[in-house]
Amino acid sequence: MEKNVVLVTDSTADIPRTLTEELGIYVIPLKVHFDGETYLDGESITPPLFYQKVSQVRGLP
Repeated sequence: MEKNVVLVTDSTADIPRTLTEELGIYVIPLKVHFDGETYLDGESITPPLFYQKVSQVRGLP
């Protein structure tokens, strides 16, 4: 009997995109909220922009 396996992770695993594409891993982006704006980790916000925003706001995103 054939079994199919699908690997799924969230974006906090920080696996390089080239590797997820090569291995067929599905990545669900984490949602990050800053000042009423919602960003998708790795899609609409990059790590440098994330850390810039963290340093500019009070509290946690």
